[in-house]
Amino acid sequence: MNIRYLKIFLAVVDHKTMNAAAKVLNIAQPSISQAIQEMEHYYGVKLFDRLNRHLYLTPVGSQLLSYARYIVSNFNDMEIFLKNSAQNPILRIGSTATFSTCFLSNIAAQMQRLHPNISMDMVVTNTATVGEKLLSSQLDLGIVEGLVDNPDILRVHLMTDHVVFACGQAHPLYGKRIRFRDLDGQAFISREETSYLRNRFDAMARERGIAYREAWRCSGSEAIKAAVAAGQGIAVISAVAVKAELESGLFYAIPVEDVEFNREVALVYHKNKFLSPALNTFIQVCRDYLQEALRNEDGKEGYILP
Repeated sequence: MNIRYLKIFLAVVDHKTMNAAAKVLNIAQPSISQAIQEMEHYYGVKLFDRLNRHLYLTPVGSQLLSYARYIVSNFNDMEIFLKNSAQNPILRIGSTATFSTCFLSNIAAQMQRLHPNISMDMVVTNTATVGEKLLSSQLDLGIVEGLVDNPDILRVHLMTDHVVFACGQAHPLYGKRIRFRDLDGQAFISREETSYLRNRFDAMARERGIAYREAWRCSGSEAIKAAVAAGQGIAVISAVAVKAELESGLFYAIPVEDVEFNREVALVYHKNKFLSPALNTFIQVCRDYLQEALRNEDGKEGYILP
């Protein structure tokens, strides 16, 4: 057994077929089949069931998968370290869209100024994809607002994000204080079905017997803000994402007296991830920047509004 066999095994699992794994690894398909057969023969086990031209992991294969990911992840970390050396590390950071838009570019610029030897590859995507990429060692660290439901992913608090019910100037609730029941029947600008905010608001509405109308469904903050500005409905959105619009009066954060809607922004990484000096440096710069940016939490200059 060597690392090549484990990489082939993971490629077959991740890409579902031996032919697809062969294309990704740029080797002949018979070599993939031979490697899997050699592993099975050497250890006297069966790793895949082959049913109707589909591959399914056996219980032994599922157990091997956990070991293989851990071993290959550490091997890849070693190779990255050796190839780039400790003096020129590359960090692979994943972030959700809101944090990336509002903070990450400034944090990256701060890193570049303070530590020009550290390079960063950024991926902006949803929480679920960040979690998947951490588990497959495609990312070193993630910054997310949602939950990554996997015991192998560790979560460290970074900041508290205040969520608001934002409406435009022409909306009848602009300038008013309400209770949650007053949202019954209102038109909302919603995120996609995988959105943490959408699902959490849905749960709150169901618990309180509130039925709202989904006027729009958007996958990005800019599209949501455009719909709110056009008076199409209310958006459940991070206060930091609409800070400028709230301060200018274009949007209004409707105070809902019987609801406090906060969410945690967290650093996430695999429990077996080695936190290199470069990763620890990024984490510290990230915390220092946010502490400075969020030091005024009175709603006048800070990002977290009352």
